[in-house]
Amino acid sequence: MSENANLENKVVVVPKDDARVLELLGKLRDFKNVISNGLHEATIASLEFREMTDQFKKCETVVLVPTFDVTSDEGEEAALIKYISLTWSDKSNLKKLAKATGTLPTQGELFNPDNLVGARLVVSVENEDRDSRTISKIVDFFPSKKAKKAPAPIDNDNSADDDDEDFAHIFDEN
Repeated sequence: MSENANLENKVVVVPKDDARVLELLGKLRDFKNVISNGLHEATIASLEFREMTDQFKKCETVVLVPTFDVTSDEGEEAALIKYISLTWSDKSNLKKLAKATGTLPTQGELFNPDNLVGARLVVSVENEDRDSRTISKIVDFFPSKKAKKAPAPIDNDNSADDDDEDFAHIFDEN
């Protein structure tokens, strides 16, 4: 059996000197990228930013591409990716992902995508047939009951408690 047997007899032409593409193809052979429909536990294994052409606006845009290690209740495993625009709104996938992973910043804080790596969540997967093969797509995100809560920040400055009392009169609504 040839080493390319896992590519399902598809022909892929890659320049010999393109090490990045060859490395990616090697990783793709190692991963199963189809899993059953439904809700599954997942961990965000890695992130990358990719420049792509927006199919609606017809311009170049940058998207976030997390890789999810997904496990079903039956023990199936798959590595799935999702292209996520960098739009931040209540309906955006980026904000939904931040909520589901517990990395949603509080008001005034900046969102750091690196905090997503290692986060656990539940993903909703739907399969679709495309070009005579099945593709698993992540369609929604939910918090995981198995997720570890981030520890509360440690406040080594005890004088902050005294400051709260000094400024309490500012917030009185009398």
